[in-house]
Formats: sequence, C-alpha cells, structure tokens
Amino acid sequence: MQIPLNHKFAAIFLSRCGGPIPDSLSLGKIQIGRSLRVEWEDWAEWLGSIVLNELKDDGLLFYATGPSANPEVLDHENEALRRRVNLVLSGLLILGVPRFMRGIVLVGARTEERLAIRQYTAITDIRETFGQERFGVDVAVMRRALYIGDRLQEIQTAVGRRWGRLGRAVSALLKANKEENERGERFHQLVRSIEGLIRPRIMRTAQDFAHRGQTFALAKAGTPALLRQIFDLRSQIEHLHLATEILTGSHQERIDIVSWRTRQVDALARFALCRVLETPDLFENVFDSDDHIEAFWRLHDGDRVRRWGARLDVSLIE
Repeated sequence: MQIPLNHKFAAIFLSRCGGPIPDSLSLGKIQIGRSLRVEWEDWAEWLGSIVLNELKDDGLLFYATGPSANPEVLDHENEALRRRVNLVLSGLLILGVPRFMRGIVLVGARTEERLAIRQYTAITDIRETFGQERFGVDVAVMRRALYIGDRLQEIQTAVGRRWGRLGRAVSALLKANKEENERGERFHQLVRSIEGLIRPRIMRTAQDFAHRGQTFALAKAGTPALLRQIFDLRSQIEHLHLATEILTGSHQERIDIVSWRTRQVDALARFALCRVLETPDLFENVFDSDDHIEAFWRLHDGDRVRRWGARLDVSLIE
C-alpha cells in the first residue's frame, strides 16, 4: 500500500485471489493492487505465522486514503474510509464471489513515515455457489464494483422511500453470499432478490415470476417451466419443506437438480441486479420507486424487453 504521510486509510485484502491485477493502479476513489506490503511485527503474536504468511502472499487489494489533521486518532474519518471500501466490496460481491483464502479489513494511518494499523477485522462467511464457474477479478471488474458501490451509496442515503425495494433486493443477494445451501437458504435468498425486481402480485406470485422473469431471462421454449420450477423450489424452502420433495429421480439426481437450479438463479439474480444498478435509465427512472416498478410491469412485453435490453440465456448455465 502507498499511504501518504499524515493520511488515514481503510483497506480490504483478499489473499490468493488470483487475477490480472497490476501492482498499483488508481481508480479515482480507490487504489488497487496485489500486495499489502505491511510490516506485521506488532501483530505477529496475535495473528500467528499461518495467517501472516497468507497475508504476505499476492491477492486482491483495494484501499481508500484521506488527509487528516489527527492521523493518530481512530475516529469518523477512518469510519468514512471504511464505508467507502465496504461499498466497493459489496459492489464486487454483487457481480460475483471471487475465490480467496483469507479476507481482512484494515484501518489505520501513516504518521512520521510509519504505517500504523489500528483496526483489523476478518471477512468471514462469504461463499461461492457450489459448482459455479470461477469468478475472475480484473481491472474492468473493479471499475464496475466501484461504480456499483456508488449506486449503493445513493440507495443508502436516499430521502424517503426512493430505491427502497431495490435496496431490499440488493440486501437479499448480499445475504445469499453468506448462506450455505444445505437447507436451501442460499437458493431462497437468491430468488428473493429477483422477486424484489419482479414485484409479483399477491395471489399471482408464481405466475408473475415465471412470466415477468422472462424480461431478464431469454424467452425460449423451456424458460417458463424453468422459472416456475425455480419458484416452486423457493416455495418449498420458504415453508420449511425439503426442496427435493417436489422433484423426481434418485436422491442424488434430485440434489444435483437443486444445485443446478441454484447456479442458474445465482447467475440470473446477479445479471438482473447489475443491469439495474449499471443502467442509468433503469436505476433512476424505473426501479427507484414502487409506482415506477408497477408501471414498468404494465408495459407490453415487447416494449418492456426493449427498455430492459439484452437478456440472459439461463439454459446455458451448467
């Protein structure tokens, strides 16, 4: 990390998170790199040799800095920097879950040419969807994560109820990242994040999910049945039944189907939320309020799809 004198910082590091990331690059509000290059003497006994060795490896680093008249004090300035990098992390985790060994958040300052770490927090319970294709992180992905993080800040600081439903959809997806899927919890949260955008009508939730979902998923011969099965699996989990009970085949075949559907709904949820967050018209004029969302779903199918843009071919997700 390159921290100027009398500057505070907040940094996130994901060890062994491979990808074509340069040693050092400024993306405006944040800096990115591959290595912490921190002196850990004061932390050696507390962290232990195994953790220290992992933190010395290359990985994914991104951090924010700011000048301070009181760099020796841990205060609201540090917290503001921490919020900034946490928003970028949330943006990244909406795009996908990168594979890494250990994740940490560091907060501190550089004073008199010494880098002082004043807070160390481990990042835990972030998981990939089982069997999913590996999500790679490069400079383009980090630029997108920064942009999405800025949209998340707008959602969090909005006045009134603006972006309320979109914010809840985002929360469901971020919660899904932390869930196991042994009892379907991850699957359930992923479907909820899509429902946040679809806004299904009372007593017509299954039909709306299968129909409106084709605005996000490419409409093909098997798409309505696929979306309906995803919703039915979600309903089983919602009511604490085993998702596999509504499927046919051997026990392992039914488990494999649920895992497959989880990968498909994971890809669809991320695709749909990223499209909304990264498309100014959809973010500002459609998914900013319940009234605008309802008006969007009242459009003729063709008009709605044209306004939405490209759709995801879910059938290609293995």
